[in-house]
Amino acid sequence: MIVNLFSPFYYKSVFNEHYRVRTVLLNHIKQKYEENPNNQPSSWSCRVHTSQSKEDPIFEKVKGYYRNATDFFLKEINFPDSRIDISEMWYNAYGKGQWQESHTHHGNEDVYFSAVHFLKYDKNIHPPLTMNNLNRVLMEPRFEGRQSSLDYWNMSKNIEVEEGDIIFFPSLLEHQVNIQETDELRITVSFNVKVENLRKPKFNTQRVSIDGDPMDFHMEQLKEFLNDIPNII
Repeated sequence: MIVNLFSPFYYKSVFNEHYRVRTVLLNHIKQKYEENPNNQPSSWSCRVHTSQSKEDPIFEKVKGYYRNATDFFLKEINFPDSRIDISEMWYNAYGKGQWQESHTHHGNEDVYFSAVHFLKYDKNIHPPLTMNNLNRVLMEPRFEGRQSSLDYWNMSKNIEVEEGDIIFFPSLLEHQVNIQETDELRITVSFNVKVENLRKPKFNTQRVSIDGDPMDFHMEQLKEFLNDIPNII
């Protein structure tokens, strides 16, 4: 018997503001691509046009729409009430012969989820987003790459989407885009979601010196905690 524990997932939905956002971004991104088709950071092992190194100011016109989609996603998965922040928003544009290497976003502080909006995408000609086995990321530090010889650790799944879809996934999930074989641009918008859990009480874990009856001290601590509950939930 196999029992899955805390299985990785991705969430997919139609982005309701797709056409509005597409109108704002599409021609701008095409122009930027023509100016410099390969501007990926030197630390990336790929070929792609991206705005990841410096967030494009044009996103200020559309970030609110992505925030609404993020709020809806968190409600759908029953995520605890939290203070969230959309961070590091960027676009990627791929032409013929371009690709994105396998990577994660989990190295960024307080990033829980990442998202991809398929702004310009034709599933019949464009490479899909490919998710790789999470176990490979988790086991890498222990086995130092030796598990890569096992097909089990190298399992992957192509994510089926249409233009206008948006997906969310835990930032620890390793993902990539394989080499594109068409000149027709493939354009996505990505961002990370930082989360601060508002329901997590902050307890004082330092040792304290107690004068008098310890029970009285702890009762006062309990009263303070109960009084603070409305600020936590």
